[in-house]
Amino acid sequence: MYHAKKISGISPTVGLPGALAARYKLEPELFEAHLDALALTNLEVGTLDADGLAPQVLVSFDDGGRSALLAAETLERRGWRGQFFVTTARIDTPGFLAREEVRAEAQ
Repeated sequence: MYHAKKISGISPTVGLPGALAARYKLEPELFEAHLDALALTNLEVGTLDADGLAPQVLVSFDDGGRSALLAAETLERRGWRGQFFVTTARIDTPGFLAREEVRAEAQ
């Protein structure tokens, strides 16, 4: 479970603020290292299907911070998809996804 990938120069303003949320915000290199370690397990990485059945591993992102787009791109480079939970009250607010970006994430 992640909240955000850090983005150089703007990380404190991405997603929810504060120390609690900050521990789930990783530097891009550390996030890649997590995914590298996950790949070594050869476990199935995916999302919940329409029946609610879970894959062996589900990588999730909370809150809908702006770095969700970068996280999705990182997963897609590996042929994986993540589960993104967006706080709808935060859409179109500073540090969070815009309405159009949420639509793009859903595809």
